[in-house]
Amino acid sequence: MIDLEKNIKLDYPVIIKYGEDAYYADRAEVFMDEHGVQWIKFKPRNGYQIGKEHMLRTQLITVIRNDG
Repeated sequence: MIDLEKNIKLDYPVIIKYGEDAYYADRAEVFMDEHGVQWIKFKPRNGYQIGKEHMLRTQLITVIRNDG
């Protein structure tokens, strides 16, 4: 059984690398959907849609802590 209530909150700045793109966000949240697929949700400070919520599958990305 999948526990859908165990979201991981990254309450620090991160860089989310997706292919050749890099999104900078103040925070992000990792969660699993009802089908067992893990996603990350964030609002980037850069890119085409700044401040709009984005969701990407975690198997396609690299998350880097950006302290500084």
